[in-house]
Order: sequence, then C-alpha cells, then structure tokens
Amino acid sequence: MSTIAVDVGGTHTDLYGWLSDEQRAVQEKVPTTAGDPTEGVMHALQAADVDLTAVDTFMHGSTIATNAVIEGEYAATPFITTDGFRDLIEIGRYHREELYNPYQSKPAPLTARRHRFTVPERIDETGDVTTALDEQAVYDLADQFQRDEIRSVAVGFLNSYTNPEHEYRVKEILEEKVDDLYVAISSELSRKLGSIARFNSTIMNAALEPVMAGYLDKLDRKLADEGFRGSFYVIRSDGGVAGTAKAKRQAESTILSGPAAGVRGSQAIGDVLGQSNVIGMDMGGTSTDVSLIEEGEPLITTEYEVKFDIPLVKPMLDVTTIGSGGGSIAWIDEGGSLRVGPQSAGADPGPVCYGQGGTEPTITDAHLVLGRLDPETFLGGKRSLNKEAASQAIEDLAGRLGMDVLEAAEGILKIANENMAAAVRETTIERGQDPRDYYLVGFGGCGPMHAAEVAGSLDVTSVVVPSASGVLSAVGGTMMDIQHNDDKTFYTPVEAVDPSTLAAEFQELERAIRETFDEEGIDPSDVDVERVAEMRYVGQTYEVDVPVPAGSLDSATITRLLETFHERHEQEYGIASDQFPVTFVNLRAVGRKQTVEHEFRSPSTTASGGDVTDTREVYFDGEWQTTSIYYRDGLEPASELEGPAIIEDAHSTITLNPGMNAAVDDHENIVITTK
Repeated sequence: MSTIAVDVGGTHTDLYGWLSDEQRAVQEKVPTTAGDPTEGVMHALQAADVDLTAVDTFMHGSTIATNAVIEGEYAATPFITTDGFRDLIEIGRYHREELYNPYQSKPAPLTARRHRFTVPERIDETGDVTTALDEQAVYDLADQFQRDEIRSVAVGFLNSYTNPEHEYRVKEILEEKVDDLYVAISSELSRKLGSIARFNSTIMNAALEPVMAGYLDKLDRKLADEGFRGSFYVIRSDGGVAGTAKAKRQAESTILSGPAAGVRGSQAIGDVLGQSNVIGMDMGGTSTDVSLIEEGEPLITTEYEVKFDIPLVKPMLDVTTIGSGGGSIAWIDEGGSLRVGPQSAGADPGPVCYGQGGTEPTITDAHLVLGRLDPETFLGGKRSLNKEAASQAIEDLAGRLGMDVLEAAEGILKIANENMAAAVRETTIERGQDPRDYYLVGFGGCGPMHAAEVAGSLDVTSVVVPSASGVLSAVGGTMMDIQHNDDKTFYTPVEAVDPSTLAAEFQELERAIRETFDEEGIDPSDVDVERVAEMRYVGQTYEVDVPVPAGSLDSATITRLLETFHERHEQEYGIASDQFPVTFVNLRAVGRKQTVEHEFRSPSTTASGGDVTDTREVYFDGEWQTTSIYYRDGLEPASELEGPAIIEDAHSTITLNPGMNAAVDDHENIVITTK
C-alpha cells in the first residue's frame, strides 16, 4: 500500500511517503505558501515526483486551525447560552498567568460580547428541567441570524451534559429557519462537567468549521484533479486521524494536527531503538514542540489551553509549544536584555539571510554568521543565503548591547537553547520525570542544530537525529490510525460505585464510538476500544487517567482500579494516600482502527564512504574552531564522528558540539553522545 503524508507548517511544508510499487521512501521539504497553503502541498507532491494515481492513502496534518485560533482569523461566531451566563467564558476561572505581574491582561474571549446571546432555560445538575426553553426567543435569534447571513453558531447551556434536550431543540429551530447554517452544540462535543471548557470547545468547533471545510474541500479538489482516488485522512490532536467529513465537523480537534504527527514520529523512533522513554523536540521555523513518550506511550491531556485561561475539553496529545524556531526574532526588551522570540519572521519575509525583505535578526541568521550553516548548501542547495545581510542585522543589534557580532550571535543561540531546555524541564521534571532517563529525539528543520546542546544543558546523554529528521512529522503521519473518542461525567465515589452500572456506562460510550466508525464506512467489529476512568481524590481539581479492562466489571475490578489510581498518582505527583476518599469523575472510551502499516522505513539515502567531505571554521564557545563537515548521504551505518562537526542534509543540518561523539546506527539514525 502506498501512503503519503504531508505536514503544513508555519514556514515549510513537509512530505514523506512509502511508494509500495517502487519499494522506496520519498521525502521533500518546500516553503509553505502562506496565502494558499494548498499550493505548498501540491508543490511538495510535484517536487517528490509522486504519482497520485498510485497512492492509496493520503494523510494530512496542518497548522490551518492553529493559525486561525492564534491570529483570530475566523468569522465572528454567535454563541447562545443560558440566560444569566453571557459573560461566563470571559470571566473564566479567575486565575493568573503571572502571579506577581500587576499589568497582565487576559486574552480576548473566543467570541466578543456583542456576539453572545442568551435565552431563558435551565436544567439542574441532575438533568431535571427547572425552566422551560423559551422557544420564541430562539425564533427571534434565528430571524436575526438569517438577516445577518450568519453561517455558523455555537450553543452551550448550563448542565446540558446531563440533559441535552434544550440544545437539540435550539439546533432544530435554527437549522429550520436559517439557510445553510452550521450549528455546534456542546453536548455533542462533550458530556463532561465544566461549562467554560465545554463552551469554548463549542465556539471553536463552530468558528473553525467554515475554515477547515473551505481548506479541505479545496485541497480535495486539487488532489482529485491530479488523479488521486484513495482515502484522504486528516491528522487530529488526539494522535489519530479521521476522514475529511468528520474533520470538518470536528474542526477544533485539528488544533494540534502537526505536532500530533511529530509525537507519533518520535514514538516510532523510540520503537526502532528499543527505547520506551523518549523526549521529542520538534523545532521548525516558527515554534518548538516538546512531547514525552513514557513507557512507549505518548502523554494525553483531556484539557488544553489554546491561550491562557481559554481551555478546550478535548483529549489531545500533551505537547508543550514555545515560540522558538529558526525564524524567531532576536530583540532587546525595555530593560536592555537580549530576548529571542516568540515573534517570528515566519515564511514571509523569513530570516534576513533569505533576502525576502526580512530586517530583524533571527536564529537562522545567527547560525549563518557563526559558520554553522553554509550559504551555498543550505537545504541541499535549494536556497542560497546572504551572510553579509545577516551579519549586518546582528551587528545593529549587537551595537545596542555593547557586544560584537559574534558575541551577539552566540548569545542568540544560547538564549534559544535555554528556552527549549526550559520547555523540556516543564514537560519532564514538572511531571516528576527525570530527563536523564530519556533519549532526546531532535527533528524538524532546525531541531538537529540545537538538540545536542539542549540535551547537554539537561545532562541528557543520548540524542537521536532520525534519518528523516527534517520531515519526521510527516513520517509520523504515515503511521497513524483512525481514532475517535467519547466521554461523559460519572461523578461517583469509589465506595458507592455499582460495577454493573459502571460497565453499562462504558458500553454506552463504546456503542457511540462504533456508530461513529460505522458512519465512516468502517466495520464496527474491526474497531479496538480502550476504556479510561478519570479519577481523583475528593476535593482535588485535576484527574489521573486509570485504564479500565474490557468486558464485565465486578467489585474486585473496582479494587484494582483504586490501587492503580494510587500508583499513578504517586508516579505523577510524588504522593499517594489511602486516607483520602477517591472518586470517579469522568469516563472515556477510545476507538482505533489501523489504516496503514506502522513500520518505520528509512529513506535509504546512504551512499558509500563516510570520510570527511571538508572542513571550515565554525564559532563554538567564544572561538573559531576547525570543524569537520560531512554530507549525511555519505555516511554509512556504523560510521563514527567526533565533534566539532557539522552534518549537512537536504532538509536539516546537524550540529555536533566540541567534546561530543556520534555514530550512525543500522536505521541510519545519528545517535549523539553528549558526554
């Protein structure tokens, strides 16, 4: 089976695929076309010389939804809620992002107050109707939406997770009275308590549906015009994929589409190395995504903040993202200190050295000035870089800092590396994990240049740069399964749980998931379903995931679940106690259907010979040092290298700092020993 995956990033669009007829892997990296990202996708397919008529499966990850949320590039989306709760999403949870900063301000809510409407209705926490729905108020809103030509609306009522009848009635009225209207209701997205996250998720669903539908429909037409007749899947934030129809109706689930594929790629590298504990560090042109693979499985979060105090209640891979990429801009703050990011030059205009109009120095410009990039062989010679322009931009910055150009350039990289190391600490140490027990996988267009130094500052001794490091997110995309989740609140103390009732609740979730797969034309009997209970000590505000066995449940099962909860709580938070009562909070079921083979295949770019190709002077640790230069496609398995060295690839460049060693393994991964 031939499978192609394309990942659209903020700066570059990456492609990776396995062509079964030709028995070869292909990879390609092209600039992202900001005005119309579908053009970049087609450029990548053309550059890789992919015959779409021979492709069976097309996997697609993108930052379309991410950028729409970050930049607010979606149409004003009306939100209808319970009378008296119009401002709930703006009030938020009343916590502070920076405890001691008196000048901080919260981000604007996902929809402005003038677009938030209320109707009289009320359902209590048990699901009983205490105030009937005022249908005339809904009809009046429908007339207004029709006049204003509104095309998507979000509806979220208090306690609708226990009884959704009012939301369904509002949806029925709006669809009857307003032409071509998409209505998102919170009870279809989640049946979990917690109104703020549920409401935000519903607004995001309604706001992003037109964005994703327009993008995917356009790309679908272009693929079809080139002869593609296979299955088109969209990568989702939970680590699975869905068909385009589901992806459009669950658009908020694609917010971490690109990073999710990178997590899967890191997991695959861990598998081939026989390492179950892996840190993924994906550094692209705009940002760095850090993820954790623990005992062979990626971490999942059931709540994700798209911005501070704007949570979504969706299962997502737990990824820490910071604004540190090759295009991150170096600047001086009001106190005269050098800063790097989160502002980025992106793909347009890009770093100063690209010669596309950029004027502010970036991380890429610093690498070029320090000799770590070759202006003629960058990205396999596809783009030449202007070293003089980069040097001038950094010189202007250095003058204001009282430094010379080289000091400022090296300072830029040191700050960037510490920012990324802090993200790794947040992902590991703050979760009770020791990063020294993990392998660090450095990938993305810029990750291999920084991974070894970031690892060194964390005392991580082993770094892996995969054979397809520049496009590893696309590699991960070729190995992802169709996946759907469903959840509901089941707030019941452990001692009061009836095992048969708990089993019945899970069976209901499983039926809903199998129906979803059936809608996509997949035999429900082919679907594997996992059960998860979200549990906590009574009085806590966070839960711990506890796996639940399939089939019928009994009192012995409940006892085992309680024991597992204590073990996992101690593992994650360093403490557990049987002196406090424990309660079930939410139940979740996850259904998966394998779509493609999960085998990792090397692009097989190696040729004979591993001799040093050249040497050049590269600036390390405050001085110019003679550095060995290798071409990656000339390195054989078992080749050994000593730092300082630069290894150039068509899609990324690897930096081996002084005092570090590296070797090429049987899968063509470069394994760096930092000490």
